[in-house]
Amino acid sequence: MHVSDAGGRSCAATTPVPVLYAFESESRVRNVLQDRGDLSSLANSVAAFTYWDHRGLRNASPARSLQDDRPSAPETPLLNSSPLSGTGQDSRSQQSTVDTPHLYRPRTSTYEVVDKIFKEHNPQGTIHHTSAAIPGGSPEARTHNSEVQYLLVSDVVGEDLPPSEIIDLALDAYTRAVHWFMLMLHLPTFRAEMQTFQGTGYVRADRVPSLVLVILVIAVGAKYITSQTAREKCPGFDLNGLGDRFIGKVEEKLLDVYEASCIEAVQISAILSSFYLYQGRPSRSVAVNGSCLRVAMTLGLHKESSWKMQDVVTRELWRRLSWVIYTAEVFGALAYGTPGTIRDDEWDVSLPENIGDTPETCPGFASTETYEGEPCGPVTILSYQRYKFRLYRIASSITRTIYRPNGASWNSIATEIKAINDRLQQWEKSIPPELRLSSLRVTADNEYDRRMIKIFQLQALVLQLSYDNIQLVLHRPLLTMNRAPSPPALNDTGQSQGPFGDGSSRNLSDLNEMIKTSRYQCWVSAMRTSKMGDHAEILSASRETHGGAYVGIQSFTAGVVLGIFALSDPLSDQAHQAKRAVSKIIKLPRLYEYRTTISDQCGVILEELLRLILAEEMKALLVEGDASTKAGAAEQAIARSRANSNSAESEQPGHQRFPRIDFDPPLTNTDDFPSMDNPRSLPDQSPEIPRDICMGNFSDALLSLQDIRTSNTFDNTTQAWIWDDLIWQPEIT
Repeated sequence: MHVSDAGGRSCAATTPVPVLYAFESESRVRNVLQDRGDLSSLANSVAAFTYWDHRGLRNASPARSLQDDRPSAPETPLLNSSPLSGTGQDSRSQQSTVDTPHLYRPRTSTYEVVDKIFKEHNPQGTIHHTSAAIPGGSPEARTHNSEVQYLLVSDVVGEDLPPSEIIDLALDAYTRAVHWFMLMLHLPTFRAEMQTFQGTGYVRADRVPSLVLVILVIAVGAKYITSQTAREKCPGFDLNGLGDRFIGKVEEKLLDVYEASCIEAVQISAILSSFYLYQGRPSRSVAVNGSCLRVAMTLGLHKESSWKMQDVVTRELWRRLSWVIYTAEVFGALAYGTPGTIRDDEWDVSLPENIGDTPETCPGFASTETYEGEPCGPVTILSYQRYKFRLYRIASSITRTIYRPNGASWNSIATEIKAINDRLQQWEKSIPPELRLSSLRVTADNEYDRRMIKIFQLQALVLQLSYDNIQLVLHRPLLTMNRAPSPPALNDTGQSQGPFGDGSSRNLSDLNEMIKTSRYQCWVSAMRTSKMGDHAEILSASRETHGGAYVGIQSFTAGVVLGIFALSDPLSDQAHQAKRAVSKIIKLPRLYEYRTTISDQCGVILEELLRLILAEEMKALLVEGDASTKAGAAEQAIARSRANSNSAESEQPGHQRFPRIDFDPPLTNTDDFPSMDNPRSLPDQSPEIPRDICMGNFSDALLSLQDIRTSNTFDNTTQAWIWDDLIWQPEIT
């Protein structure tokens, strides 16, 4: 390795620079630098990088950091900053490294440090590197060959690109199937480069990843074109075969793309991972998605303060991809039941803004996007993405704090559930009419308006399903508890022990009220999901998009929740409603023709669940006398519980932490429940829960559900993990 100035003259001695490891001591770093006479003046600066120490014990900081051109990370997330204001990001980026706690400073690779040393010594110089094998080599420090190499597109792809009309058809299909759902491209830029490949037949060697991205988009679009459309638009052309060949070529080139470590590698991984997931290949999806996350973090996509580009379009594209990756990671943690690998305090990127390719508004509406009371501009097709990103930011803590609480008490878990629920409800209240299904039952006179309305309808459907599914996952731990556990035994110091908190009557009363609230929210969300058939045209439109498989994944969780309600008291009116709702979910794919591999597998399992409900109903009918006796006993138990609760409240006024919910009188009309179309806050409105929800035995219902799991293999995208009571819950007697 050596340094050359702008004129190509050698400026460094021939002595090789040793690799400096992060665990080297300060004296070792100083000695190494002093051995190089031409760099001895930098010894003090480099020695001050003592926060390399993984224990983070040293506090010395240099007078001028070698990382000055990479601003330190902001102290607070940029999530809620207004997209109309560009000052927040810039002002935070100017924060001094010295002001940032050393444990949270961006850590650099050894190669980057050496690169900085040479640049400090000779700012005009560049490194002629032979360092491709060194971990952490910075792409910005690398030089390219002076001779630009061009390759034939046909040599890279293995065949010529298809005719222009086929490419246009496939790109249009991709836009309708994926682009509205996951915003991973800046279409004008993408089209321009694609047309260059078409027109010249050549690709520059360092732009091969862009060509791989092009053939991937063509392939995904081709796979979403219906056979009828193919016969009408391109008779005799094998679009399905084209998609298979191009997908295979992308898979063949994937490792080369990763080695390039460029933004196209992130785009390719994100598109390919989502395609695998929604085409029924979840194992491949999770592997590619993990690689996507690592490549993105290597590029610094999670820290906007480290970005160096000046181009507005490029910055916005990076923001889009950053939040797509974040959302995919949180969704994956919820769907697969795995711990989230992203820490919110490390993901520090502003929400994307409109940059000219997403200005379309919904015909007949003119709402303003707002969040936390702040206006963020008009509602456009980009607004769905921003609301979705905010939603998954809220949901990111569920698998970490609710399902893996590390010995937390039931009371603290209930408190956390309530806090997340409050944030979800605030998010729901901010949804504009353009993204609410009830507001979008409109017609249009021309094709453009109809297409725009269809996009907003699909986005509204996905937002509603996402919100309800997250609520179901959030409240599931309390759903299957019949009551708060009895106070545990006291230890020698007079303090309670076990996972249930201090066991005071106030805490038990609060927990019981939160259990009721959780059941109510689960019922509301599951029933609303079962009513997707009320939006038949939107469901039909989703069948050739990512949204079709997404509906299948989210509706499965709702079906299982409804099954638990039915099994908790098989002869109740509530069980009858739940049973009919499960049957609606099963029939949806067939009725509205959005069948996918995921929906087929989920449908088979829900059919087994429905058979189990009918079997339990038969058992209850044959022993109806015993059931009536048990119901009467349960009524008496509830009355005693209310009396005790009222007594405790009279002794300790003002201590109720969770919303008080009364079960009388019963609600039989499910349309009265709060929803995104008819919002009603649980704490403010004190809603009533149907009596049947209170009467059921939910613990036994879960045991019955687990019997199904022994004979059926759950696909790992169906969130079946959240029904495994043995994950962490203690046994309750």
